[in-house]
Amino acid sequence: MVFNFLLLLIIAGCGGENLIQEEIEKDIDQVMTLLDSAYEESRELREEENVVLEKFNDKYIVGKFLLNDGTEYEMNDLEKEIANDIQDLKHLTVPEETLENEEDLYTIIKKRVVENLKATEIPAELKGQYPTYEIYSGLHPQIKEDANVIIDVFDPIVNGTTNNIDRSLIDKLDVFISKYDEMSFEIEGKQYLVNDEGWDVLYTIMELKKEIENGGLTSNVKVLFNETKESLSE
Repeated sequence: MVFNFLLLLIIAGCGGENLIQEEIEKDIDQVMTLLDSAYEESRELREEENVVLEKFNDKYIVGKFLLNDGTEYEMNDLEKEIANDIQDLKHLTVPEETLENEEDLYTIIKKRVVENLKATEIPAELKGQYPTYEIYSGLHPQIKEDANVIIDVFDPIVNGTTNNIDRSLIDKLDVFISKYDEMSFEIEGKQYLVNDEGWDVLYTIMELKKEIENGGLTSNVKVLFNETKESLSE
């Protein structure tokens, strides 16, 4: 399996126009070797393997990266499709139960990766499907602004000065979650990914909504809320 995938990369690079940038191609070979090994052993990724996959995702899911010579390379839609498929594969190395004549999801996506590596032109259905995201370090000001509205509204509820929760307050949580739970958002025509700092805020608000709908707030969510409140004030 590993040898065959490496051979495919070599063949794909010979003959015809190769649409996969060389650095991306080498990294695909590395991560697919790890993924295939885990899949063949029906196990989740080991910690050190997951670190490599996270580095791959961080590098390529944005849609652009710096080459070794310092120039910025913007990925084409085919490369972006492969990067997104590999992000999915990392969660599928333990195969689900299927009928004997059916393929599992890992195999289906892996075949698509293989076909895309051999492609000599970008399929029409992929063109424009994947944005190139802007890179932002730290918590984006828009997420911070929106989250602070939630903090201000729910602080009296979480910290015990009122029990007045109506549908309009739940709607505020829904609006925030729906805006960011696709893990990307648009500001003035530019696309941004929700990074780790943004995810921490989103997770807090999702947990807050879940517990309110379950009829009460646990001490864990209160701690999480107040930690987020403090971090937003910095």
